[in-house]
Amino acid sequence: MIFTLVRGLLLLIAGFFPVFRVGIESLGFGSWVLIAFWSSYAVLFLIAVIRKHDEFKTTINNSLLSFASLIAAMVLFVEATMFQSNQLFQLTLAIWALVTGASELWLGISRKISSKTFVGSLGILLGLAVLIVPADYYLEFVPEKAPPGWLDAPTMHIGLFGAYAVTAGVYLMITALSTKYGSSKENE
Repeated sequence: MIFTLVRGLLLLIAGFFPVFRVGIESLGFGSWVLIAFWSSYAVLFLIAVIRKHDEFKTTINNSLLSFASLIAAMVLFVEATMFQSNQLFQLTLAIWALVTGASELWLGISRKISSKTFVGSLGILLGLAVLIVPADYYLEFVPEKAPPGWLDAPTMHIGLFGAYAVTAGVYLMITALSTKYGSSKENE
């Protein structure tokens, strides 16, 4: 229960944090938010691997989620400090979402855990949505009674990640606090 609750809280924080900074250095700031989130996620799943001597499938899943998050954080750190590349940002986010989504979906289906199935499905949808938006997308608009604005691919990718993180975070927190699933494997 605590693991699921902390995971949901991490997702909520990571989902809401960029919302207040959209448009201000969107690629740079979004990269640092994702680096912090993925690093925290890697540590959280590593602790789960160390603490739980559970079923082999769960250990493999948690190890994969920890490893994928750590690699994504390191790649994004190099990208944010050296390259500032929209393409690398897009690919890192998409690959992380597809790998972790597929892993969670596999575990959720094989062990009949609805929260993992839901979060895994959301992860795969995030990965596909990020890949659909071209990395060089840029739209400038001038409304009649407001200052001009713009929308670019990194802003959309960060927004898609925020939608994923908030939805998954709320679902996981409801699952963790629900009395229906209090003693079952749902809260692992």
